[in-house]
Amino acid sequence: MRSPVSLLSAAFLLSPALQALVYGSPLVERTPAPPCNADNPFLNQVGFANPGYAQKLEETIASFLAEGDIVNAAKTRTVQKVSTFTWISAFGDNATGAGASAGELTLADGGMEKYRQFIDQIVATINKPPYDRLDFTIVLEPDSLGNLITNLESAPKCKLAEPAYKEGLSYAISKLQQKNVALYIDAAHSNWLGWPAILSLLFKEVVSGAGPNAKIRGFATNVSNYNGYNATTPDAIYGPGPDNPNLSELRYAKALQPYLEAEGLPAQFIIDQGRSGAQNIRDLGGHWCNIEGAGFGIRPTTQTGDCNIDSLVWVKPGSESDGTSDSSAARFDENCVSSDAHIPAPEAGAWFNDFVKTLVKNSNPPLEES
Repeated sequence: MRSPVSLLSAAFLLSPALQALVYGSPLVERTPAPPCNADNPFLNQVGFANPGYAQKLEETIASFLAEGDIVNAAKTRTVQKVSTFTWISAFGDNATGAGASAGELTLADGGMEKYRQFIDQIVATINKPPYDRLDFTIVLEPDSLGNLITNLESAPKCKLAEPAYKEGLSYAISKLQQKNVALYIDAAHSNWLGWPAILSLLFKEVVSGAGPNAKIRGFATNVSNYNGYNATTPDAIYGPGPDNPNLSELRYAKALQPYLEAEGLPAQFIIDQGRSGAQNIRDLGGHWCNIEGAGFGIRPTTQTGDCNIDSLVWVKPGSESDGTSDSSAARFDENCVSSDAHIPAPEAGAWFNDFVKTLVKNSNPPLEES
């Protein structure tokens, strides 16, 4: 299934990333339910491999073949079969510092009402045949709440937008309560918000705002980022500690767990590993744009080794740019010309074939040939 809206950027207010879980892909194994996580929505499901994404990867295959690189062309064919999320974007104000990947709507132009209509269209699509027979995993707010926390004081517009962020997220949660929807709120990542107490209070506020009976499945971390799941060698970008001891996404999730539970929130997680195959490759932890030397990471799986981790997933399609390196562009971000950035790079969301080739070559575990 394709989502009703196809957008190539992260959102200002909300980017539900929709993944239809259907049968057919050989790459996601069916595993018996462990006693501690029997209601895991990913168990006995097979993630949807987007045919649109697979078609775009034909360019990468052709590029490898033109170089005589038969092996990496075959590995790219394997990527075509991996399930990834479809991105949908709403508000576009750059109020919280999301310059490279702002969405389409603005508060000044009746954005909140348009946003409600945007969510209503998604809900209507999920509710109608044949989509009502599918199961969906939806991630709310990639980057947005993280930006709200870290930029609230430094960006005046962020302070003004804070009520709209919370209202919009609460509205989305209240509407996405279908039985075939597993709802996860984005929880940033270990190298951004490795200090969990303030996060749990904000999450409690937005979930409570959705109504007394509203439920979520849990939280998503590392969306669109490059951090490892359970790295054996901590990346130097985390520093020596103890300020941030959460040296991996698993440790970050486990650090969040007691704070979430104390607020009555579910401490279940999905963790994006789509571009986390190569570690110890960044000069600074704050570098997030088109990281040079990155590789495709662990393939989607429920074999996570921890009952609080529902699944490792690929939320960010590895083919899409994080942002442009063109300093004259309206959405230019300095991060996209950092010492760690792959340059030149197109606009956020645009197809980035050179970067895909890097991800294939540096995949870890290495991609199988197809």
